[in-house]
Amino acid sequence: MQKKFSLGAIFVFIAISIYSFNLFWQAHLKSKSDFEFRQANAKIVDNSTSISQVIGSDLPTNQHFSHSAHGVKTTKHDCPIKYSRKILKELNRKNQTDQIIAFLDTGKNGIREIVAHDPQGSYYDRHNIHSQADQAGTIFLFAANKSPLDPYTTYFGHNMQDGSKFGKLENYPKNRSDLQLADLYTEEGILKYKLILCAKVDSKWYSEISTWNIQGVQRFFTELGQYSEIYERKESLDPKANYMFLSTCYQNGEHYKVVAVYKLLRADQ
Repeated sequence: MQKKFSLGAIFVFIAISIYSFNLFWQAHLKSKSDFEFRQANAKIVDNSTSISQVIGSDLPTNQHFSHSAHGVKTTKHDCPIKYSRKILKELNRKNQTDQIIAFLDTGKNGIREIVAHDPQGSYYDRHNIHSQADQAGTIFLFAANKSPLDPYTTYFGHNMQDGSKFGKLENYPKNRSDLQLADLYTEEGILKYKLILCAKVDSKWYSEISTWNIQGVQRFFTELGQYSEIYERKESLDPKANYMFLSTCYQNGEHYKVVAVYKLLRADQ
């Protein structure tokens, strides 16, 4: 009788142990999953509460340098579209212009630049926001685009040795971690992007492709392998998605550009 009781107790103990271990393991997996999710989205959260108090004195107005928000406390915003418009209004005021249509931010050590768009403007090459000759130029949305809300947009910026403009793209392997996510502050809200591709492409081939419409974007993805050195490619083309292309200038007379492609995740308004 005592032997049967002992066997029963052992069976109950084993059952309880297995059940307890299962609960512990499920909790461990959930904790690990939550941690990985937080890690993967940490930069998105950081950017969603940025850019800084752009209204402070920490954003320089000298067009030769990036509009950096380093060392500035971030501020949460309940209405992204109002926050985004406030940033653009202040940047235009500081730069004494009305040509700034967006602010591009890939994070603290990444790209942080004003964006212009004027189909009739003359500062699309080596000119600043005031159409004055400037070695650094200004990042601009291609004239073929109407606004940052177009389904396929292309932005141009020079490769500056100090890392400003699109200089960070030139050495993508080194700066990779600072270019994975991008926030584009616009009059219509904050557009949230993730990088899906970066490549060094043949500039002549790229100049023939209209990356502001679906036909050109399809051709880019189809022929990319023939005309480029791909640094990273995470996804294939999704015909239903919106994309942003960042294109550098020629590098020291060589016939290539670095192009980064970002996929739109959502628009916070």
